[in-house]
Amino acid sequence: MTTNLAKNLAMINSGNSKKTYMRVGTWNIRTLSEKEQELVDEFRKANVTLIALTETKQKGKGELTLGEEVILYSGVE
Repeated sequence: MTTNLAKNLAMINSGNSKKTYMRVGTWNIRTLSEKEQELVDEFRKANVTLIALTETKQKGKGELTLGEEVILYSGVE
């Protein structure tokens, strides 16, 4: 499955002369635990292409797929 983010990044990197805009946001989430659906809801509401999360308190690195959205994280080691 190709995510919206992947599609947008592919368009940006394809060298097309058509302008493509990305909406980027940040969110100090404090912890990601049990907030995944809330995150997706806010992501969609804000019509954001890419969001950077801080203070997730997730351990290690990984990827969560929720519907069409993909959450990539890199937390504490």
